[in-house]
Amino acid sequence: DSDRTEMALHALASLRASMDPDVHEAVAWCEAHLPVGPLVLTHGDLLPQNILIDLDGSIGVIDWQFAGPGDPAADIAVLTRGVKKPFKLSSGLETVVRAYLDEGGQLLSTRDVFFHELRMVAAWVDDGGEEHYRGRLRACLRRARGS
Repeated sequence: DSDRTEMALHALASLRASMDPDVHEAVAWCEAHLPVGPLVLTHGDLLPQNILIDLDGSIGVIDWQFAGPGDPAADIAVLTRGVKKPFKLSSGLETVVRAYLDEGGQLLSTRDVFFHELRMVAAWVDDGGEEHYRGRLRACLRRARGS
């Protein structure tokens, strides 16, 4: 993939054939809100257990096996996972995006993160995942539409 838009289209390809109406709605929103910009180095598996914070406040990131060119909004989506209150904060998503931008990260928006949250949760639903993922997908779609 040469840029974030091309990578996003590629990521949606397998979901376009879904017969699930919730997945279909998520894909339609995603197709109307494709992220733009160049690819950057991303972690690829930025789960909380891969982020270490020392007692002095130093931060380290481990488990770089999936690192490579990608969309930084996808890394943030792995952290937030489509939940309403990431980190138990009503403004959790906005806080993470603002911190990323404040540290000099590539320009992105909460909509870019919603794209990847929807894509990720839609894949869980399409793969026959647990029913609570369907509720998460619908709630994430409502938040994305309101953004």
